[in-house]
Amino acid sequence: MMRESSVDKYNERTASSFIEKLWDVKLFECAKGYRCDWQIMRKGQHLAFGEYKCSRKPIKSKGDAYWIDFSKILWLESAVLSTGKPVFLFIEFDEGIFYYEINVASPRLETGRFSMRDTAGEANKKPCSHIPIKSLIKLSENEASPV
Repeated sequence: MMRESSVDKYNERTASSFIEKLWDVKLFECAKGYRCDWQIMRKGQHLAFGEYKCSRKPIKSKGDAYWIDFSKILWLESAVLSTGKPVFLFIEFDEGIFYYEINVASPRLETGRFSMRDTAGEANKKPCSHIPIKSLIKLSENEASPV
């Protein structure tokens, strides 16, 4: 698991403030090393979990799919199955913050393989899931909160 930089943490906290205001929820940061970033709550009730990713490229550069580590999707899907509540994957692109809702009715994602550089700079090939770009929803003040 790669450690988050101070810039990553800043982006994540800035995004969480934006989401909290837009959806009228409270995002509680999960402990370091946890497999997702936030527990999403309103008035003391657990609504969902949330995971934040920041893409350093525009959404159009991603082609037809956003690729994410397969182990991350496994954990997010297991949280859905364990709680019956959705998990939201938030991805920030140059164009804004988008989300993908994972719930019990979510379609199966295509699986592929990608290379990532580890902290030592070595290429590390691993399985990944492909989230269709057309399935991402842009966060908007005109859009009602899904939770």
